[in-house]
Amino acid sequence: MSVIEAICNKVAILDKSGIVSNGYLQDVFLSPTNEVAKKLIYSGHVNTGISGEKFVKLMFTGEVDKPIVANVIKELGIDVSIMYAETKLINDRVCGQVIFRLPNYKEDIQKLTNYLTNENVPFEEVDSDALY
Repeated sequence: MSVIEAICNKVAILDKSGIVSNGYLQDVFLSPTNEVAKKLIYSGHVNTGISGEKFVKLMFTGEVDKPIVANVIKELGIDVSIMYAETKLINDRVCGQVIFRLPNYKEDIQKLTNYLTNENVPFEEVDSDALY
């Protein structure tokens, strides 16, 4: 992956002699859309041992330069448990993602969703079972 990150701005992921995912490197890295891409990106990195829970994934595309996770904790009073975090330099921009668990998910998810939407931070809810 490090060679691809250094020299490519677009990428295609192949499986069984066919293209299963393609696009700009940061899009494929931040939002893998199929099982092969998820295994490639998350394998060996995300193994929570937690089943049947919702996590929140924040995606950083180099456009927001604020301490988002720190602000979620301090300003919103939301506890988070970081399960995975990674950044990469893609096309001279720092891109990355943070996947975390909300211990008080039902109480905190709407407040978090409103905050992230207002701050223009791309995010999505992911099932713990969908990570590798």
